[in-house]
Amino acid sequence: MIEAMRFRQRDRCAICLAQLPLVPAVDHDHRLAVLHGHRETTGCPRCVRGLLCPQCNLILGYAADRPEILDRAAAYLRAWLAKKTA
Repeated sequence: MIEAMRFRQRDRCAICLAQLPLVPAVDHDHRLAVLHGHRETTGCPRCVRGLLCPQCNLILGYAADRPEILDRAAAYLRAWLAKKTA
């Protein structure tokens, strides 16, 4: 299942499209993350949703799988960048 998902994602993170390591690394900072559902947020604790790099996995975890938090974070960054370049 994981190998088929890697093939579908072309060995890239499902979010940032960074190249995933061919072999999962031993240390946590470079390990391939298998994104799975959580009962409290998705209702599906065993669903594998995709393969992510560690950074993108952390982003979703800190946002508690709530898209509205990520939308607000993106809007905040866009506004800050627009102000910075103006």
